[in-house]
Amino acid sequence: MIVRRLSNSTYHAANGYSSTQIRLVQKAETIAVLDWDKDAPVQEGKTRAFLIGDAVHTAILEPEKFPLRYVSAPELDLRTKDGKKTLSDFEKKI
Repeated sequence: MIVRRLSNSTYHAANGYSSTQIRLVQKAETIAVLDWDKDAPVQEGKTRAFLIGDAVHTAILEPEKFPLRYVSAPELDLRTKDGKKTLSDFEKKI
């Protein structure tokens, strides 16, 4: 089921299992893995995978918010000093 305009915070606060939790159970072949997942240490800060997941969620379920939260870097050749400098300047602006 797809619910349009569902905020990411509402999705994660909902009662139920996430797709990540379902995949954990499928891989481990036991529901006991959910207890492990619940008590596992939490990594500080968001990983690249979480950031991409948030962006995909926003693009699909909250498209009106996507351009307010995300920007695209210009196409650059990061093998050159000019490309690296342009990226550095871009990152300082955001």
